[in-house]
Amino acid sequence: MLLPISLLTIILSFLLVYHNWSKNRNVLYLGITLFSMACFGLAHDLLVNIRHPFYLALILNHITPVYLLAGPMLYFYIRGNLNDDHRLTRKDWLHFIPAILQLISILPWIFRPWTEKVEIAQVLIQDITQYKRIHFNLFFPPGFSLLFRPIILLGYLIWSAVLLWRFRPDRSREFRIPDQLLLINHRWMRLLLTSLFLTCFFYLLLALQLLIGNAYAILGSTNEVQLLTGIFFFLSAGLLLFFPDVLYGLPRVKNIEQPQADVESLPNKTEIPVLNAESAQLKELSNRILAYMEHNRPYTRYEFSINDLAEALDVPLNQVSWCLNRVMDIKFTTFRMKYRVAFAKQLLEDGKTREMTIEAVGNIAGFSSRSSFYTAFKEIAGMTPTEYLEKVNAASTQKQAI
Repeated sequence: MLLPISLLTIILSFLLVYHNWSKNRNVLYLGITLFSMACFGLAHDLLVNIRHPFYLALILNHITPVYLLAGPMLYFYIRGNLNDDHRLTRKDWLHFIPAILQLISILPWIFRPWTEKVEIAQVLIQDITQYKRIHFNLFFPPGFSLLFRPIILLGYLIWSAVLLWRFRPDRSREFRIPDQLLLINHRWMRLLLTSLFLTCFFYLLLALQLLIGNAYAILGSTNEVQLLTGIFFFLSAGLLLFFPDVLYGLPRVKNIEQPQADVESLPNKTEIPVLNAESAQLKELSNRILAYMEHNRPYTRYEFSINDLAEALDVPLNQVSWCLNRVMDIKFTTFRMKYRVAFAKQLLEDGKTREMTIEAVGNIAGFSSRSSFYTAFKEIAGMTPTEYLEKVNAASTQKQAI
């Protein structure tokens, strides 16, 4: 049963990184953590339950460096979330030394003939206690490798838990974290650490018993524990699908009493979303976003993205993403599309079609193709650009007649 759970967790880790990279770069560390732990469970299930020589030989010892990434990546994720900073320092690269050493040490195994790997897999399936007698790498004996992985993960878990326990969000009066976001993220990180503690404790206990006890009796009596641990770990990771706010991290915003721009003063305020009252401290950032869009018109560039918006405002990407999605209650693509349609309307009303085609008006407004222009215009305005132009011309003719 661990096999489908592990495979689903691997798929989930890829989906999390792919779909949420633009919100918070720290999601990469989380994705690698989930992937590493899922690989650990996958290898264990292939050895203990599936017992197929081909698949076991395919994964056996090849992915052990990945196991050693779970601890550092978890630490980077927790630290990055708490500090709202995904960047690594030079010292942080020291955390990769165990994984690099492990990779170097298994090079002879990687280039070992495939037939020998299958034979060793068959031996382990028949008698798992032979694991202690097989030399898998250059530097470490099998027993040391078996214990080192959960021990180093346990060390990082404790380190991360201390960081979370010592975290004080009100340490700086100049910056503030949205209350709801803080609550959701803090609970999620506690749940993540708890699930990993249980998983790590189980594998550490299993490794100790495999080295000193009866392996078959131990494995047979812990099937239910393995299953429950795997399910709990998967469900804790799966909660991200229901609480995607976690993936924004903990963005900090300045507490500024006088905002730089007033929403009501913007000419196109009817074309932009209305702010809600969920995070009052983010109103200043919302106003900066609106003022920049209104006065700089960056949406007229085809390639304009949320990353460009964050860079222009010199604000972390997850802050901009959180502000748009939760404070202004709108997706960036819709937000950009509304501005483009509003600008296209203005161009049509100004008579630009006397100088160019309607499609050219769409290009100037930021649409890359005629189809995208017409689709977006009809979605926002309720009519095509051609129909809107006819309406504008009819109104102009009627006004002149009067």
